[in-house]
Amino acid sequence: MNTHPYLTFALKAVGRTVFVDMDGTILKAFDIPETINGNRLMWWNENLDVTDIILYRALYLVALKALGCKLVVWTNRPLAKKAITIKALGIFAMLFSDFQFHSGKKKSSSDMLVIDDDKRYKTDTCLIVEKIK
Repeated sequence: MNTHPYLTFALKAVGRTVFVDMDGTILKAFDIPETINGNRLMWWNENLDVTDIILYRALYLVALKALGCKLVVWTNRPLAKKAITIKALGIFAMLFSDFQFHSGKKKSSSDMLVIDDDKRYKTDTCLIVEKIK
């Protein structure tokens, strides 16, 4: 019997820590244009659309939380972007127990439960999802 990857991952994750990537995984992947010199946060807020896929992934995180998972934001963003990161997550920021900023140098290990859109982090305990564009 074939089980859906989201269900398989959830069953592995019950009561454990799950490291969740942001850009492209639970938020749209895009870069702020270099031509924006003014209020970059305002540009960011005006370009964050909540699409169906973003909502579905957020609800999946709510389900994992209900299964006793500790959710940790696991991002390649620098620590200096913490405030804008929390603002971008909006109300869903409260789902996360911790925030890890790796400034482009995040690494996974075979025992980490990871949700990411980047296949470089694929292990047996990783849920690779389609990039949100």
